[in-house]
Amino acid sequence: MVTILYFAAAREAAGTDRETWPDAPRDVAALRVALTARRAGLARVLPRCRIAVNRELADESALIPDGAALAILPPGSGGAPWIGRTLDPAVVRPG
Repeated sequence: MVTILYFAAAREAAGTDRETWPDAPRDVAALRVALTARRAGLARVLPRCRIAVNRELADESALIPDGAALAILPPGSGGAPWIGRTLDPAVVRPG
């Protein structure tokens, strides 16, 4: 199971600030495909978003472990291209 947290424009596009999935895709690239399939509104913002896995900004090949917290971060809410930087826990909270 994984928890997905949506921020800013991603939250608006998803229509929720968080959700839990019993089964998550194996990696971040597959997660993007699955997110768009489940929530069509994300198609317009997701390409510009960064994804953090357990508070670490992740690249497309990053694996998603069971129990992970995933943050969908549009530009301006922490989604700038800072790959490899750790996010402050205070930032990775739904608004």
